[in-house]
Amino acid sequence: MSELRAATLGYAVLAATAIAYLVVYTTSLGHLPTPFDYLSLLNTSLPLVFVAIGQSLVVLTGGIDLSVGGMVGLGVAIVAAGSTAGAAVTAAWMLAAVGACAACGAVNGLIVAKGRIAPILTTLATLSVYSGLALKVLPVPGGEISPRCVPSSPTRTCRPA
Repeated sequence: MSELRAATLGYAVLAATAIAYLVVYTTSLGHLPTPFDYLSLLNTSLPLVFVAIGQSLVVLTGGIDLSVGGMVGLGVAIVAAGSTAGAAVTAAWMLAAVGACAACGAVNGLIVAKGRIAPILTTLATLSVYSGLALKVLPVPGGEISPRCVPSSPTRTCRPA
């Protein structure tokens, strides 16, 4: 029965959060959110959601990983630096970024397991290393959208450039 109460409480908190969001948004701007607003919110928060899911697995197993931010920065830098052509090239660079971040996680694991260095020290040190690598890959803000598809309206429909 306690599991049912916990689930009900979770849904109640989710509903209260959604209602609070709508109230604050509507009172601030004077209208309900548009589909573009929801898409913008999703685009902004989804990367953080994926990082939180990965980090929760680490925390649930009793570990700690401070280098997640550096790994995300490195992955973003790899994709931004490499994806200057079409969708296939961007997809390839995304896979390369996932592979690089997986390798970074493996390095952390090897240092902790074989080097017997505390996870908090290892991941704090590798945070600096991965952030530095991200700056090496992309020293200035960059990346571009393919000129074949230019956003022409808030609905993000594309037209030939």
